[in-house]
Amino acid sequence: MPGPSLKGPSATTEMQFYCLGFGHASEMFGFVKDVFMSCAKEWDEETLMKELDYVRKIFQGGEDLNGKELHLKADVLHTKLVTKMISPSDACDFIFQR
Repeated sequence: MPGPSLKGPSATTEMQFYCLGFGHASEMFGFVKDVFMSCAKEWDEETLMKELDYVRKIFQGGEDLNGKELHLKADVLHTKLVTKMISPSDACDFIFQR
């Protein structure tokens, strides 16, 4: 759900989720970035495509800049993986490059 930015400028919003384990809201972008940075290289191609599809859906309606950029990148990378235009390893390297 969109909520006030926890780290960015005031009056900006970003996708957030409520973490039951920690009992507070967390930024979805940071969480997704950490998951991809820690785990994506170990995923097989099918899992990577599923995770990219989840990212596309999560950030589809977001209004924050990071979320919009991540949605677009996930969409492009998913398409390139399906059409074999990019390797899973290259997709992992590209997901969070600016």
